[in-house]
Amino acid sequence: LIVLLVVFAACHLASAQPEGEIRPENWPDGILLVVKDESGLVTNDSPLYFASNWTGWDPGDPAYRLTGRSDLRWQVLLPTEGRDGPVRFKFTRGSWETVEVSGELEDIVDRTLPGVPRSDAVEGKPLVFEFTIPAFVDQREGAARPETPSSGRAVDAVGVIKRLRVVGGGGAAHGVTRDLLVWLPPGYNERTNAERRYPVLYLHDGQNVFEHLPGVPGEWGADETATRLIEERVIEPTIIVGIPHTGANRIAEYVPAELGFDDLSVDGEGHVEFLCREVVPRVDAAFRTDARAQRRAVGGSSLGGLISLYAATRRPDVFGMALVESPSVYQRGRGIWQALFPADGDWPGVLFIGVGGHEGRTPEWAAEYVEQVRGLAARAQEAGGSNARVRLVIDPDAAHTESAWAARLPEALATLFPMPE
Repeated sequence: LIVLLVVFAACHLASAQPEGEIRPENWPDGILLVVKDESGLVTNDSPLYFASNWTGWDPGDPAYRLTGRSDLRWQVLLPTEGRDGPVRFKFTRGSWETVEVSGELEDIVDRTLPGVPRSDAVEGKPLVFEFTIPAFVDQREGAARPETPSSGRAVDAVGVIKRLRVVGGGGAAHGVTRDLLVWLPPGYNERTNAERRYPVLYLHDGQNVFEHLPGVPGEWGADETATRLIEERVIEPTIIVGIPHTGANRIAEYVPAELGFDDLSVDGEGHVEFLCREVVPRVDAAFRTDARAQRRAVGGSSLGGLISLYAATRRPDVFGMALVESPSVYQRGRGIWQALFPADGDWPGVLFIGVGGHEGRTPEWAAEYVEQVRGLAARAQEAGGSNARVRLVIDPDAAHTESAWAARLPEALATLFPMPE
């Protein structure tokens, strides 16, 4: 077993003795990261997260949320069992729009934890290291602030994107105003199509759907991909709606309360209500949509994938299809999909599920994660019967990243919106 030792410049860390909530008699093996926030932006409502290649670069993994200490710093204990290589990471406030930056508000390189032999550690005690975060990317002048994702700037995308303002969401996003990003397919505004009605795909984490924003690992490239597939007559012209998350409140919106995480205040049910009461009716009223449920899909990745399938199974009268990428169905060492998606429940008529073989924190974790997703797909197919279209795509070399979801998007769109024969 290998334990990871931190080697950093003095401005980034200093070794320290455990204190506060970690008592000597209870020290487990592992690495304890203690973080001082100099920005003043980290709070219980906007907590800090450890995002790394261990977590598939998930910027808001609930299992790696830092907790507050009595000395006004924040900490997270990283278990080292099963870890056998270096780790790269950054701290965020729940999204890549709130990733840490330097005191000059410049991007920083990934922090690293190179591996060293276990013999260098004291058995039964964690290694403890302190970090300082001077600032976050959303402090830059002109930065898109996730609390108000409604700036009027032009979106860097192929084709026509319209903004549509909506209010609300689950949990603390109840009164938040945000702009839906509505991508219109080629030919939408032509006179010959004036009476045409279009199917719609709603995608969560809308900031990453059409463009690559600073501080975010990548984008889905939905505009380029959909344009190409429509022009090649692989898919029918389709409206795509990006629903921006609200930054620090993303997890609260995307996690259903049935999961029973006592340390998380979540309201996925409120988010689904927001989709059905506010988002879909506003889009249907403003654009020429085909308003039948079987012509409407909801999708997303990670927790966005989880809440998308949750919305489709809870409200089949609104969403008849779902696009589910790398869904967060394996949390805290257990599968959570069995309780959320019973075999006798409602399932979408068309379901695309994608997952990669390198999404986990360890090879063993990744393998179990893939098996959990396999189980989810099998249940969907069994529940839907011969009339259901369930497509499971497993890319053994893919990680938990926007580039992986972008690579699988053509097949996903072709599954949901094939060109009629």
